Amino acid sequence: MCEPLISPDGLRLRTEAHRDELTRNAGLLTDVPLARAIAHRLIQMLDGVETPINPTHHRMIQVAVRYYELEPDEDLASPFGLEDDVEVMNAVAEALDRRDLLLPA
Repeated sequence: MCEPLISPDGLRLRTEAHRDELTRNAGLLTDVPLARAIAHRLIQMLDGVETPINPTHHRMIQVAVRYYELEPDEDLASPFGLEDDVEVMNAVAEALDRRDLLLPA
């Protein structure tokens, strides 16, 4: 990912905004509890990093947040639309040794 780093506060705001968008636009098939659980864990990941944040850890968390933001239509269209988001978030949690944040895949 070549984009500039987004501040932890900016990543938190983006995560909350996307969670709210998914909740607001949810259809019958949308797994809203899972969308909220992913957002909650991403925010916990951000809250748990040391200050100053390690640039590698910062980049990994940013990748997970940005992935969560991508393709909201696919996330809304299927009860399985968020499974790939879980896989990415879990991979970052594992890499950061935050197994407490893992979601069942």
